[in-house]
Amino acid sequence: MMGVLFFLLFVILFISGVILVIKHRKNTRNVVKIIFWCIVIGLPIYLLMNHRLNRMHKLEIHRVIEFYGGHVEEIKKVNSKDSPFGESGSANTIYKIQYLSNGEVLTAWYRAIDNIGDIHEPVSKGYDEQWIMDQK
Repeated sequence: MMGVLFFLLFVILFISGVILVIKHRKNTRNVVKIIFWCIVIGLPIYLLMNHRLNRMHKLEIHRVIEFYGGHVEEIKKVNSKDSPFGESGSANTIYKIQYLSNGEVLTAWYRAIDNIGDIHEPVSKGYDEQWIMDQK
């Protein structure tokens, strides 16, 4: 719920900024002030949304690995070309996970969905959530 609130605040700020810039387009000084304040207010909101999304992904990674009896050792974001996934979109984040299971270090890959409202709900610019796990 908090993620949706951050997103709505960001959208409202963006739309308000565009409207104000259009309204004051003849006064360059006011336009610069509006853009400055939109950045000053919008950047922290964006960073909070991004931090929350990363935390949601990491919680999901820990949940799934522990469900299969493993223990997460390391989580890294990687480029899609460095992963076994054939496809990835701009609304996906790819993670390489090193985990410990029965005394062995194994690798898992997670193609996450960057949807702050629901990380399991597909979005138009991405591919479905997918896991690839070592089988031992």
